[in-house]
Formats: sequence, C-alpha cells, structure tokens
Amino acid sequence: DGSYSESAVVRVARFATKLWRTMNGEEVIDDNETHPTLPVLVDDTAGICSFDGHLRCSLVAVWQWIWPKDCVAVLRVQSWKSLEGTQRYKDLGANEVMKTTDEEREAAAAEENTCS
Repeated sequence: DGSYSESAVVRVARFATKLWRTMNGEEVIDDNETHPTLPVLVDDTAGICSFDGHLRCSLVAVWQWIWPKDCVAVLRVQSWKSLEGTQRYKDLGANEVMKTTDEEREAAAAEENTCS
C-alpha cells in the first residue's frame, strides 16, 4: 500500500528468505569478502536444520507466527519484475530475495484449492 519504503520491504523479504532457507536445510553463510550482507548458498553441505528436526519445527512455528499465510514483503519484491536486473534492484538488495517459479505458483494454487 505504499506505507513502507522499498528498502524496508526488501529488508523484511531478505530476512524471510534467510529464515526460509535455513528451515529448509540450506546452509546460508555470509561472504564478507565480496559483499558483507549477501548470503551464499553452499551446495555440497547441508544446513543445521537438515540434522536438527526440533530446530526446524521451531523455525517453522516462528515463520507461521510472523506470517500466518504469506510473507507480503517477499510477494511484493517478487512482483517487481520490471526492476529485475537493474542496478536499482541490486542496490536495494532485492536480488537476494527468493524467487517463485510459475510451476511453484501453479502448485500452490492447486494446493490452496484442494484445502478450501
């Protein structure tokens, strides 16, 4: 609705992305040499939630407590298709926010229809 700045929306979306990746077993580390705030995904190792089910359940509960349905900040950044690849998009840090493919959107819509 425009009541929050783009940078605030991106900060929330980046936090949500890091939380999502962590609770789904991806190891996210900070690459302080090239970009101090850019998370790096490590392909050959699994994150802590791959081995700790209690932590994963706790993080999922936190996620659902903060965002009961969807993280609006992530959805808002994902809607900025016209800005993707631009310097402004990178300067905001929006390139660090998780993306959703068309296939994932269709599967989510089908699941939503099944559940309602």
